[in-house]
Amino acid sequence: MLLSIGECKHILSFWNEDKSIASTKYLEGKIDEVNTIKFRTKVSGRYLDSNNPILRNFLLSKLSSIGIVSLPEYVKIARYCEGDYFEPHHDFNFYGEGSVFKTLVIQLTDENEYEGGTLYVLDEPQSRTQGDYSLFLSKEIHEVKLITSGIRYSLTYHLTEDNFVYQKTAI
Repeated sequence: MLLSIGECKHILSFWNEDKSIASTKYLEGKIDEVNTIKFRTKVSGRYLDSNNPILRNFLLSKLSSIGIVSLPEYVKIARYCEGDYFEPHHDFNFYGEGSVFKTLVIQLTDENEYEGGTLYVLDEPQSRTQGDYSLFLSKEIHEVKLITSGIRYSLTYHLTEDNFVYQKTAI
């Protein structure tokens, strides 16, 4: 387990309903007067993009144990309620300033507080244990199954090679 139950609750204290509405609207379409984004994948849920340095520094202190030495400016906290899901997809090639290399998902909710909603990567169910994480290549197909009851929170970072203590080498 990467995070304790108390640490997961600490992260959830950063959830802000009003800001999540703005973040979710951003993901649903209009970025600004010129640019729009259209998801090709069906998704239902609420998302909060946070650039809080206190949260980022706290997370970095925990993630160094798995070889992560820096973090992108923004972290995404997702809330999935009954009826929410994220169909099979792979993550963006570019997110922020660099090419996405790996996706990190940390389970923030006790697995007994919701039904359904399991994260699958390459058709393999990932841990539902509060505080556990999944780290996978962003190009790998993954999904969040339909929530049938309760609420599931998770934290997601889209990481570049520069975020790791090691970097793959060109052959």
